[in-house]
Amino acid sequence: MIFEANTQDVNVNSLFDNIFELLEVPEGVTITRDIRLEHFTAVWTPLETVMRNLISNAIKHHDQSTGSIVIGCAADNNFCHFTICDDGPGMMVQVFQ
Repeated sequence: MIFEANTQDVNVNSLFDNIFELLEVPEGVTITRDIRLEHFTAVWTPLETVMRNLISNAIKHHDQSTGSIVIGCAADNNFCHFTICDDGPGMMVQVFQ
């Protein structure tokens, strides 16, 4: 079976605006955007789902009442490179072994 999906122009800030409408961001959590690529072509729904899950996990698994999350998007050759960085506890070393 071949999966066909409709690609569209994605406005990165609109993507994150939509995501933040769906998420409850605690009062002590600061979210900063470092958007260096404003538009690219992608399939909207799976992209939004993945980004929402990553940001939700960064919020949910933070171990303090205050924190910082930085969301980045930049061009990397012919690719769009996203980063979700937070100051939470991270993952245990054993996960990577």
